[in-house]
Order: sequence, then C-alpha cells, then structure tokens
Amino acid sequence: MQSRLLDMRDCRDGAFAAIHRDMLELDLSQQPRWFRPLLKKSGALQRFTGYDHWSRAWEYPWAVLAADMGPRALAALDVGGGGSPFALYLAARGHDTHVADPSLDQGTSFVFDRQKSLYRNVRSLAKRLIFRAAGIHSLWGLPGKDDRRPVRFHACPADRLDFPDRRFDRVFCLSVMEHIPGACLQVPANRYGSSRFTTPQLKTIQEVITLVVFCVFSVLYLREDLKWNYLVGFALMILAVFVIFKKW
Repeated sequence: MQSRLLDMRDCRDGAFAAIHRDMLELDLSQQPRWFRPLLKKSGALQRFTGYDHWSRAWEYPWAVLAADMGPRALAALDVGGGGSPFALYLAARGHDTHVADPSLDQGTSFVFDRQKSLYRNVRSLAKRLIFRAAGIHSLWGLPGKDDRRPVRFHACPADRLDFPDRRFDRVFCLSVMEHIPGACLQVPANRYGSSRFTTPQLKTIQEVITLVVFCVFSVLYLREDLKWNYLVGFALMILAVFVIFKKW
C-alpha cells in the first residue's frame, strides 16, 4: 500500500466524485424521508446535522482510495468516526467495520455548556430534543444500543482502544486531532499566547506561519512557481505584521 500526501488535484478524478456521491446517499438514507428534501436545500440544517461538510468531498474519498481495500473483506476501524457515513460506506462493501468514538453527545450545538448563556443552552437542549423526537440523524455522537446499522460502535478514545494487536487490517483517523492527548497542549499554548499578544497579533502570527508553510509546500512538492504578484502580495502581508506589532 503506497503512502503519500493528498494532492488536491486528485479531487478532479471521477473516482473521488463517485465515492463522495455514494457517501452522501448513505448519509441521507439515515434521515427520515420527509426530512431529506429539506436537508438538501437548507444550509442551516446541513450545519446542524453535519451533512455534506466541505472537507468530506476530498477527505473521505482520498482515505478510501489510499487504503487500497482490495476485493477481499477486511477488518477496518474508524477512530473518531461518530455518526459519519464513512464506516457505513466500508460496511456496505462487505468490510468488517468498527467505529471508536468517546463522544456520546450530539455536538457542541446540542449539549449544555456552562460558558454559554441561558438562552443558548435552552436552544441547544431544545434542538437536541426535537432532533431525537423527529428521528433526525446527526453526524456527532454515537447511535443508541438499538441501532441496526452494519457497523459496530465502541465508546472509547484514541489513546485507549480496547482491541488486541493486529485486530484490524486498516485503521482510519480522519479529522480527529482532538482525540489525541497531545492536542491538549493546544489549550495551554493558546493561553500562553493570549497573555503575551493581542488577538489581532495572534491571528497575524498564524497567517504568517501558514504563508511560509504554503510557499515551501508549493515550490518543493507541487512544483509550482511563485509569481511576482504573489511575492508582492506576501510582502504587503509582512508589512501588515510590522504595522500590527509596532507600538504606536
């Protein structure tokens, strides 16, 4: 199995679109029939349910193709998969598919949060009750015990997977940095930065780091030239750093 980074130009391949389309159909099939046409048209409902998130159009197809699943049935584990259609897609193709996810809630818009106002908490909990009563499926959270989907779900985090070694032929970790203990360092790092810099300064630092990484990646990996107008634009951004950080 070849290991490589995703080249966004691969997304133009018809195989990417076909996998994405099949996953959308699986995701839609989990919703009540009356809700499906509303979900297709409403951006707000898509955000609430996680349907057709922009990253899924390239992230999931790339994972399927890069994994080289082959014709025989394999044992696959989707870490942090929640209620996404990725595991369903693998199971529909005959693979023994499992999902490990510690999140038993329904996403940040569906749970009580002490840092939110009373109004926003009431709205979140009301939304959760309405979705549950109507049978509406959400991308976040594991299904109930009476779920009949051909996928086995396990409520465990990424650093405490309760499986023997070599249990799975393929293990997928898609957009799950928050499940890795090291990601917890982001919180103290953000707190440290906020004590030394203002919010606009932190945002500027972020953009400069992203810009440097982008330039190196474009030249060395994508083999693209940096045109003069790009360099002028980057120089103006560097000038913005001076203006923002200088004490006037």
